[in-house]
Amino acid sequence: MDACKWLLENLPSDSAANTFLAQDGQLQQTSVVDEKERREAQSLMNEYKQLFEKDTSVQDLLSRDRAVSKDIAMKFGVGWNSSSRAEYWAFQVVDEDNEFRAIKYHRQSGNGSKGFWKPGGQRTAQLLFPVYVQGDDPVWLCPGEFKALAIVGLGLPAIGVTSGEGSATLSEWAKRLLGNRSVALPQDNDEVGKKWTERMQTELSGIARDVRIVQFESQAPGYDVGDWIVEKVIQAGHSNRDVAEELLKLYEEQDTNPRGVESKVT
Repeated sequence: MDACKWLLENLPSDSAANTFLAQDGQLQQTSVVDEKERREAQSLMNEYKQLFEKDTSVQDLLSRDRAVSKDIAMKFGVGWNSSSRAEYWAFQVVDEDNEFRAIKYHRQSGNGSKGFWKPGGQRTAQLLFPVYVQGDDPVWLCPGEFKALAIVGLGLPAIGVTSGEGSATLSEWAKRLLGNRSVALPQDNDEVGKKWTERMQTELSGIARDVRIVQFESQAPGYDVGDWIVEKVIQAGHSNRDVAEELLKLYEEQDTNPRGVESKVT
C-alpha cells in the first residue's frame, strides 16, 4: 500500500491537521477534514435548506436582492441560517463526484466575516458552487455564488468560484469543465475584479476555446453582473429570456485578446 495513503488512513480521525509522508520522505502537514465533521455539516445543511423552503420572506429577499428564484435555489442547494448574532445564506458545496464537501456560509448583511466554510480546513480555491455547464457556450465563470446562480436563472451555463476574487488559480476540476469551451468572465467594477478576470483569462488560455472579459458600464464601485441582472429582471421587469439574449449579445461584442482593451457594455 502507498505509504502516504496508509499513514493518512491510520492517523486518529479527530486530527484537524494530520501528518503525511511526502515523496521525498519528509514528514509534512496537511489539513484533512474529519468525516464526522462532514456528516454533521451535511445534517446542518439539510436543516438550512428546510428553513429556506418554508420561509417565503427569505425566498422573496433572495429574489429581490439577487435575482435568484426559489426553484433555482432549491435545485442547487441554498439554505438559510438565522441566529441572534447574524443571518447567513448557506450553499451546499459538492465535489465533481457530487459528494458533499462543505457548507459555504455567506453573511446576508452587517459587519463581521463575509463568509466561511464548515467543516473548516477546506482547500477553498478548489470548491465550486453552483456548477451548471449544460447548454450552449459560453460558460460564465463567476467570482462568487450569487452571480453564477443569477446567470443560471436566465437559463445560461455558469460556474461560481466559492473563494471569489481571492482565488489565485483555478482547480483542475474547473479546468476540465471549461476545456475546449467558450468562457465569459463578467468583471466587477473595481481593481480586484479587473485583476481577477485578467488572471483567469490568462490561465484559461490554451484550455478554453475562447475567453472573453465582459465589462458593465457603471460608475458604482463594485458593480457586477448580479447587479445588472437585478436591474433588468427585478427592477425593469424584463423576461429571463430577453435578459439572457442581451447578456449574450454583450459577450459577442467583447475582445478575445487577453491583454486587449475590452469595450464597455451597457
